Amino acid sequence: MFVRRLERDFTTPSREQLQALRGRNAERASRWYEGQPHRRPHEPVSLRQAESDQSGVYKDWQMTMLRRMYGRDQPSEQVDGLSDRRESLLLMDLLPTFMTLSAVVGSGNQPSTRWMVLAAEFMLQAAYETRIIETMYLAAVQEAFAWGCYSSKAEPLDEEGVDEGYESVDAMFRDGNTDAEFVDWDSIRAMHLEELLLQSAGTNFDLHAVESSHDVAKFETNVCEYLKGLSRSIPLPIIAQLELGQLDSFSKQETQAFRQRVGLRAYLK
Repeated sequence: MFVRRLERDFTTPSREQLQALRGRNAERASRWYEGQPHRRPHEPVSLRQAESDQSGVYKDWQMTMLRRMYGRDQPSEQVDGLSDRRESLLLMDLLPTFMTLSAVVGSGNQPSTRWMVLAAEFMLQAAYETRIIETMYLAAVQEAFAWGCYSSKAEPLDEEGVDEGYESVDAMFRDGNTDAEFVDWDSIRAMHLEELLLQSAGTNFDLHAVESSHDVAKFETNVCEYLKGLSRSIPLPIIAQLELGQLDSFSKQETQAFRQRVGLRAYLK
């Protein structure tokens, strides 16, 4: 879905599904700030005019930036579809899946600095993309950067609330030795947030500084490489391993013996 998010096909959620997804994601972000309101990004004064501006200047800038980000050969209807934000998946929609998948697959392992930088880049790109597509920039920044530990101390999350399924995400960012959030993550998150707000506060409509220092094509390549590596770390189903002739942690002879014991010798080559 990440690589096909700009295309409208059978993988694209319906408008109703997207609205429901965005509602859940916004609720999750709101819950994240409840216990730590000091971490909520504040609005640079110069953004207020940009968010309230509905003139042709903003519309022209918006379409220009969309084509610069996603290629001048994009069909106009595809770009226009992104513009109204009702029909297409955005990075903001996929950010929670990226975080949850990383936490589940990497359960028990401390995230590397390289991963933290990639995650913070995902957050920055999600906020930046949303800024271009719609004018609710501050809300986008707040939602995109609501990642890390949900509280200063480890505590059970509400299984019936908006945080269901995010226990592993909270644990991923928490230092097992101190029970607090990893210091490196707090610093990397803050650095990307500060850069985004400072650069976007310069002018109402010009975020070219973000684009030049955070190339979206390079970012997408890095995410795809990460996801490929992640998929290789997930063991194949047992039946697929048997078809290949060897189970994980088994020798070929042990695998053959196992196949004979469970009666699969006649069905698998």
